[in-house]
Formats: sequence, C-alpha cells, structure tokens
Amino acid sequence: MKSPCVLHTLEELLLRISEDDRRAFDELYLRTWATLYIKAYSRLKCEDLAKDIIQEIYVDLWNKRHVREISN
Repeated sequence: MKSPCVLHTLEELLLRISEDDRRAFDELYLRTWATLYIKAYSRLKCEDLAKDIIQEIYVDLWNKRHVREISN
C-alpha cells in the first residue's frame, strides 16, 4: 500500500498552487511557517507583528497564485 504522504519540492508545490491546488498550499504552509516565523521574530522581536506579516505573505501568495512567476 502506498503512503498518502508524498514529498514534493518547494518548486513543485508552488507550481501546484498556481494550478489551484489547496492541498499543495497547505503543505507549503506547514513546511515553511515555522522557519518564516523564527526569522521574522528574530528581526522584529514582536510575536504578533511577526505572525501578521507571515499571514500577509501567505494570503498574498494564494491571492496572486495565477499571476506570480516564482524562480530561484
């Protein structure tokens, strides 16, 4: 029996998000939130502000998923 958990690269997740894949967005969120929070909090020293900024990043990513071209 195959495992329901499939690992994808961030690039694959971003491509799937651009194709309206909500599960890919959820996976990206779960895989990146903690790292982004730690980096934001270390610079801002304010828990609420760090969380607000990260939330805006994810909202913007989802809302503009059709018009963004993300590359390294």
